[in-house]
Amino acid sequence: MVSSYPETLAVVEYHLWDEYATLYGDARAEFYSVGDEGVPWFGYDGLFNAWPITTYVVKFAARQSIPTPVIMQAGFVPLGGDQYRVQIRTCLEESAGPVTLRIYAVVVEDRYPPDPNYSRNSFRLATATTDIVLTPGQCQLELRDVPLDSAWDVSNLGAVVWAQQPLDHYPAEVYQAAKSLWPFRGLVIPGDLNCDGLLTFDDINPFVLALSDPVAYEAQYPHCHLANGDCDFDFDVDFDDINYFVALLSGS
Repeated sequence: MVSSYPETLAVVEYHLWDEYATLYGDARAEFYSVGDEGVPWFGYDGLFNAWPITTYVVKFAARQSIPTPVIMQAGFVPLGGDQYRVQIRTCLEESAGPVTLRIYAVVVEDRYPPDPNYSRNSFRLATATTDIVLTPGQCQLELRDVPLDSAWDVSNLGAVVWAQQPLDHYPAEVYQAAKSLWPFRGLVIPGDLNCDGLLTFDDINPFVLALSDPVAYEAQYPHCHLANGDCDFDFDVDFDDINYFVALLSGS
């Protein structure tokens, strides 16, 4: 089922009442009133109980047919050591009305724990939520830094983000979700050549390297997109981008 919806389906799992429980897992269980319903229990899009599991595909397909004006992208990049940064870009289509969203971001591990081995995308940690207000045609970028345990298998981790109605209980509509899985990549942000999500003087040397030796740049910054050097939006990275890059750094 997952392979049938590779770009639109983000599955996460939380444990409770066992040795794998986390504070965030308990919080989500309380959000969905799992303690009242019992386990196993399935909720998706913040709206429906999809148990028994045989009804899941039908209900999910029905939800897929409902359009959403919210667009999300996720990036996940190393900052050095065990520190990583989740990048979240949330946009609202120009034809939509203003909307208030609660933005969630979690780090999950696939096939964890190893026993039982059917667990998928279980929570490893979660960031604090933020509420944002988007106006038509507007985008907002959020950066959330997370420390990963050095004992974790990084290649088995991923970041999952979603935009949900700002309620403290279900039903709460999930407008959109996105994920960044291994191998991690940052978002395409023109001028952000070191992919930390910021436009600073730290981007100058990577920009020079991208201009002079794109192959070396991609080798040194494998989590970045060379397209971040396309500051004049002509679909290539060359000396014509220099003035535009300077303008981005200066905020002009």
